[in-house]
Amino acid sequence: MQAANNHPVKIFFLLSAFLFAWTASVCAQGNIHLGRVQLTTGLKYTGEYNDNIFRDADNEESDYIHIVTPSLKLVYPGTNPGNYVQAKYHVDIARYDDYSDTDYEDHRLFGGFGYRAPAGIYVMADDAYQNTADPYGSENTYNDGVQTERWNNTFNTTAGYEFADTYTVEAYARHFVERYDKKVDKYQDRTRITVGGMALYRFNKLQLLGELRGAFVEYDEQNDNIDGWDDNNSQDHTLTEALFGFRFQPGGKIVGNAKVGYQTVSFENNKDKNGNKYDDDPQITGEADLQYFLSEQTVFNLFGGRSLNTSVTADNADDVSSSYMNTYGGIGVTQKIMTKISLNIEYERNVEDYLDVSKGNDDKLLITNTLRGGLDYDINDWLGAGVTLSYKDKKSDTNQYDEDEYTVTQYGFFIELTY
Repeated sequence: MQAANNHPVKIFFLLSAFLFAWTASVCAQGNIHLGRVQLTTGLKYTGEYNDNIFRDADNEESDYIHIVTPSLKLVYPGTNPGNYVQAKYHVDIARYDDYSDTDYEDHRLFGGFGYRAPAGIYVMADDAYQNTADPYGSENTYNDGVQTERWNNTFNTTAGYEFADTYTVEAYARHFVERYDKKVDKYQDRTRITVGGMALYRFNKLQLLGELRGAFVEYDEQNDNIDGWDDNNSQDHTLTEALFGFRFQPGGKIVGNAKVGYQTVSFENNKDKNGNKYDDDPQITGEADLQYFLSEQTVFNLFGGRSLNTSVTADNADDVSSSYMNTYGGIGVTQKIMTKISLNIEYERNVEDYLDVSKGNDDKLLITNTLRGGLDYDINDWLGAGVTLSYKDKKSDTNQYDEDEYTVTQYGFFIELTY
């Protein structure tokens, strides 16, 4: 890809739009209210230097990226706690100084409602839509580092019943669909339907839980005979999981949940397009996201997970495995230095362990270490600013897969207006 010239007009437009919003926000006095509807508008400018915009081992090109993010949020609170209707929209408008062919917009739209009856019955539903061409990789990091036009939509429904202040039963369903614009990417088009149920037992701020869920995944274009794929080699599969764990309720020093479980997988076919065997072995899975409030100034975050993923490079003839186990974990801390300034640091480790690697190839294990940090300054109710820094290093344990390796450093600043 050839670098383009600088675009001073583009930068002038972005900064002019930001200056206009600054002037408007100075005159604003809090959020806008239309009857019971609360309207919040925002505008954020992020300036970022990236030393490897394509996340490539050989083609390490750097650039400065301008991102303007206007946003809008509508909330209609109900008369009782747990009752609400809300809608959100924001778009990241990203412009590169040199590599203008990599410019993109990332549109996100969300809407949802919740209803909770005095008798303990509650219902929630929401829908999230994204239309983007960002280069940060879609689900399972497909096309990480490559600008990829696509859209996805997730619809969630949840219904539950709390009784005797001790027990809760809950059922949920989720419909996810993702579609790519270019033919070369369409073999990753998929539809996933997830259904599940949960039972919880509460004492004090802690809930013990048991959960059972199933996911049915269909690769639509693969079954329609795209580029050598068909219904005899598609990545279609079914996942079934039984999980046990706990959930901490808000109000205590610990908030969040942790689960560990047993997963079985059933692929519809025996081998993929390249002849790699689908792995049906059961696996141990889990997920966790916990916050520990050490004090009003210090908060720790512990997170992690383990899950099965199908290969995102299965369309390549040199692909060596049909699937991999993705295991990740990390820890972060947010420390208030002064009343309005916060320091945040986070470390994450991610391991991709590829299963049943085809004969004649080395075992494939990719390890990614990521360090993120920054300073946030809450100047006042409507104005915030900060600086950010991140370093990501992806390595393979053998030379055969060194084309998957890369390092990338990003640093920048942001100014955010909310009114």
